[in-house]
Amino acid sequence: MEHKSYTLFDPQGNVLYEGDQQVRASGGMYIVLTEKDPLGEGQREIAYHRTDGTLVQALPAHSWAFINGFYDGVSQVYRAEYDDVLVGQGEGVGYSYSTGSYQIGEVDAAGNIEWHEDPLYTRYLERAEEEYQSAVEEAAGGEDGFANIAGTDSYYTRLPLSTVNHGYYAAGTFEYDAGWITMCTDTYEILGECDFYHAEPDAEKGFVYSEDYFDEQNSFRSFYHDGAYFYNYGSNMVWTVGERDVLVDFALYPGMDTETADNRIVKAVYDRIYMSDENYWLVQDGESWGYIDHDGQESAMFEDASGFCHGYALVGEEGTAYLIDETFEKVQDLGEADSVSTIGELFVVTRGDTKYFYRLVQ
Repeated sequence: MEHKSYTLFDPQGNVLYEGDQQVRASGGMYIVLTEKDPLGEGQREIAYHRTDGTLVQALPAHSWAFINGFYDGVSQVYRAEYDDVLVGQGEGVGYSYSTGSYQIGEVDAAGNIEWHEDPLYTRYLERAEEEYQSAVEEAAGGEDGFANIAGTDSYYTRLPLSTVNHGYYAAGTFEYDAGWITMCTDTYEILGECDFYHAEPDAEKGFVYSEDYFDEQNSFRSFYHDGAYFYNYGSNMVWTVGERDVLVDFALYPGMDTETADNRIVKAVYDRIYMSDENYWLVQDGESWGYIDHDGQESAMFEDASGFCHGYALVGEEGTAYLIDETFEKVQDLGEADSVSTIGELFVVTRGDTKYFYRLVQ
């Protein structure tokens, strides 16, 4: 992107898309998120295209929508229709809550969509009904026969921040100070929830929940993402809390909510943590680079290291680059190196001002 202009290339250098709308490539397709209304009335569209430009599916996008990439052949979208209504008027109860339809859709590569009810909205309706019935009982038992109850707040939409990845997807909202992050299952049930903006950094434990911690800078907190969607791996996520990355796993404390969030979901804390589909995840700790397993346990550390790709990675020691396997044994000497990294499925060795690209040969 340059000056709000996007250009998407295929591996041969052909231009797949060029324009001023957000675009991402994922799952053998490219996805365009279009602001149809330049006056800012919130009309947006998300469109799925094959790489030859053929439009597969286009549908309205929520005003806060992200581009969710494909995982296991499915990409997630969201739609909402809602209205605020007064419930119980005339029955001695002044109580209202939001009603409507909030649904998550699964789009496949053929453009077919399967819709599911948003589990967070379903839970919201259940709580609202319970509070409404409580207000009715209060009115019936009161001396004046009236319960002046304001009701629950309007429903804050929790958009899917990712497509289902290994059985789970993350959802959340960043409206105002409502920094809720929720982990949901692929059967559209809630695993756990946290008020992320109130997660206070702690040098030893990763974070502690604090009502007093929220401040304006928390709205800039970030998550690990791969350019197509915010990244979770199963029930795991990486949060940037303070100046460090925290690996959290909602499955360690199922049922966690914004009132009970604490350090029991923390697996590891490093300067940087990079998740992927590989068996070991790349981490940075000060000047060192290395790997942790999916339990957050440190497996090996080196002077420099790249992420794994197809079971192999690059490490740098004393100015030399080595290819290693998942036992962390050196299997090939790649010579002098100032640094090592990966780009897609390419291994990169930097020597001075030149980068050398290597591809695995099976």
